[in-house]
Amino acid sequence: MNPFRLLLFRLRSLILTPAFLVLLLALPVAAVLIPAVVSYDTGVDDTVAAGYIVVDEENEVIAIDDYADDIEQLTAILDHGDPDSLFSFKGFEDMNELRAGVVSGDLECAYVIPEDLFSRMRAGDKKNLITILTSPKSSLTALVSETVYAAIFECVSGPVFLDYLKDESAIADAIPSLISEEEVLSEQAAHQQDGSTFSFLYENTPKAHAVSRNAVLLSPLKGLLAVIILLAGFTGALTYYNAAENPLYARFSVRVVMILAPMLLCSLLAFLCILFIPGLMEGNVFTELVRLVFYQIICLAFLLLITTLIRGRSVIYAFMPVYLLSCLIFSPVFIDLGQFIPMMRTLKWVFMSSFYLM
Repeated sequence: MNPFRLLLFRLRSLILTPAFLVLLLALPVAAVLIPAVVSYDTGVDDTVAAGYIVVDEENEVIAIDDYADDIEQLTAILDHGDPDSLFSFKGFEDMNELRAGVVSGDLECAYVIPEDLFSRMRAGDKKNLITILTSPKSSLTALVSETVYAAIFECVSGPVFLDYLKDESAIADAIPSLISEEEVLSEQAAHQQDGSTFSFLYENTPKAHAVSRNAVLLSPLKGLLAVIILLAGFTGALTYYNAAENPLYARFSVRVVMILAPMLLCSLLAFLCILFIPGLMEGNVFTELVRLVFYQIICLAFLLLITTLIRGRSVIYAFMPVYLLSCLIFSPVFIDLGQFIPMMRTLKWVFMSSFYLM
């Protein structure tokens, strides 16, 4: 029997099978629907939200329009800071609304800022000035606070530096006779921003760690496609067991064709999904095609080994769901357990989907 003709016949038979046709059509439908459903905006949705509110000495809330100049400078930095920052800030004028945002989880945390913050800092009061509102489930409060501290430093460093030059430095007598206070603050701000004083080098920008809806929805999709291709191979193996009851079909070439045919169809449509769903392709088209071909070869070899070792069809029926479920759990479809459990770095290669996701 010509294996190539048998492969064509098997492909035609699969396309005409209603159950398998539904499985095949589900993949291109996903390719059409997912880009329409998932938003690819990268604005505030990709950041961790935090809130702030400004109060006076009596702990009464101050309206945003009534902020003092130094507080207005601070809130402007928080509101319109680094566009690549992981955090976004929102000002409130209602304490109950601020607390509700923290309790509901809409805000990671919130800051109650006293109106006289900077005057108290310049007077030497440096502890317990800002109240932080947080909930037990908050996990990034310490990181958000570092962003707030950086904004405060940007606001207070200039006046503190000027006070030092005027009162304690060796050139105190030259201010403002030789150099004006405005020039000092301008020079200080310029050097603070150009990295000549001190600077930080980020090897991974904060934006790279932002968790977005797109990442959550798309991150397991390639792994699921890999498991579906393997599932198609298992269905081919079960079909072979049925065909092998006739001695004419109990051949190695027939077994290869029966397993390979459904994987070819699923791989073709999985490739179309990768092409048309933004964010799935890694590298270029040729790279993705090579990875799919390599993955099919690995799965084919695995299933040929399984069908050689396991002669009973009922055993395959029991083995298949357990193995596929293990692929979802132990290979990096949803989460890479090898990052947390050292033993899983080796064990995950027992599950075929790991070879496509490597």
